[in-house]
Amino acid sequence: MKVSKKTIIIMLVICVIVLGVSFILEYINYDAEIANQMHIDFYKNLCLGMFASGLLVLIPAIVQYNTEKSNFYIEMYRYLDSLLYNTLDIISVMEKYDRDARISKMFDEFGITYNKVVSLYSTFSCFFTLSKKDRLIESVINETTKFMMIQEELLNLSKKLKVKEISEGEYAECFEVVRTEIIKTYQDKFILYRRYIEKNMKSLLENRELKTYTNL
Repeated sequence: MKVSKKTIIIMLVICVIVLGVSFILEYINYDAEIANQMHIDFYKNLCLGMFASGLLVLIPAIVQYNTEKSNFYIEMYRYLDSLLYNTLDIISVMEKYDRDARISKMFDEFGITYNKVVSLYSTFSCFFTLSKKDRLIESVINETTKFMMIQEELLNLSKKLKVKEISEGEYAECFEVVRTEIIKTYQDKFILYRRYIEKNMKSLLENRELKTYTNL
């Protein structure tokens, strides 16, 4: 997507410049003899040729950018839905005050999906301003990043507890503070984000007429 965007910008600039030069050469007042000596017609035709060639590159680049962006949204929604599911699952376990080893495994699954989201988002590039879809994606990534940092700190405390660097009481106190803050700050927010993601995913089928076939 970034390559397509750069191609669009570069070719758009080239097209505007050569078209402007061709207009200047066409409508500027100059002596016919000077025009022949300076080969003005040649340069006009050259600029128009470069303009036409630029369009041949620009139009496919625009089509490619839009195609890549559509595919990006489809893939990103799939990853974000999975990421938010994992996040809410972790919060649900913490809400029940379940401190068994399952949280660590769940957080590993969360981290794998999070890395996929970040990797995919690194390929994203928009023009001018972010759309509502883009702002939603960025908000989810930002908030899940904060959530991940809190979970990493909690896992570090768990490791300290295992090697007896901190007491059970100290860990329980920290766990309760983190648990309360996460439920208060993130649970409703992530549920809302997931609803938005599901709504956007359903909108992908708006222009399709689905049928059930019996002759399979």
